[in-house]
Amino acid sequence: MRARVQALVQQVQALTPRPALVVVTGDLVMDSARVKDETFIRQVFGDYLQAFRGLALPLLQVPGNHDHPGAETDLPPDAPLYGVRGYEALVGPAWYSLDWAGVHLVALDSTELLAEVQDRRAGLSDVCRAWLQRDLALVPPERPLLIFSHHPPETWRDWPEVAALLAGRRVLGIFCGHTHVVKQYEVGGIPVRQSGAISGQWWLGPCPDGNPRGFRVLRVTAEGADGPYLAATEE
Repeated sequence: MRARVQALVQQVQALTPRPALVVVTGDLVMDSARVKDETFIRQVFGDYLQAFRGLALPLLQVPGNHDHPGAETDLPPDAPLYGVRGYEALVGPAWYSLDWAGVHLVALDSTELLAEVQDRRAGLSDVCRAWLQRDLALVPPERPLLIFSHHPPETWRDWPEVAALLAGRRVLGIFCGHTHVVKQYEVGGIPVRQSGAISGQWWLGPCPDGNPRGFRVLRVTAEGADGPYLAATEE
């Protein structure tokens, strides 16, 4: 698996024109949610970071439902590496924003943990959603937005509340993964782009919809953001 990621790094860096940055929309590791051994949790996220070590481009990522350590185990919710706390300790912020070439990029954690039943669901936590409200309050309404998450937005349990925060803004698109399929559609007038995965169907072949393992290349302008889905080369 590491060899395939390293082959992807080489492929992306050879693209013309060269991409400005790389965004991984979640599920960085196979499944840390079912693991409570903190040594192993550190190992799997370390493997992910090591696989991208040769990337000479800025790397952004958001956590997926498989990236919340111990969420489906009896690892105590107050353990140092439990859930989003573990992700942030081993990878980086679970939600954040930055301005890039006149566009406001927003990365969100779309996995909400239900610690009392050792489960997860699609949606922003109350803390993440409150942060998003504060972040958008600092952004002029006319500034274009790009939003990255793991789950498709229509599956979020709090999508109506998030959609209200985005009302009247220039959202160029929401880009997500989770399903391992390639889809293009709109939700409430906002373009949504799901992309296949470089793991295909969980490292067992092509993506579930028959598309090859791969990634999407975006061309971003003030008017929109879109681009082709490319097949990943084999290592």
